[in-house]
Amino acid sequence: MNGTGGLEHPPGAVYEDEFKGDMFHGAGTYTFPNGAKYIGPFIENKVQTS
Repeated sequence: MNGTGGLEHPPGAVYEDEFKGDMFHGAGTYTFPNGAKYIGPFIENKVQTS
C-alpha cells in the first residue's frame, strides 16, 4: 500500500497518514493507547528525530 491511510494496532495504538509499501513512511501521527501522540516524520517504520 502506498499513499495515506490509517492502521489500528490491537492494543489500541493508531498510526495515521503516509505509507510506503507496508511501512509508516513520511509525515504521520502515532497515537499510543494512553492517548500520548507523536507527530512527525517516519522512515521505514522508524521515528526520525534528526
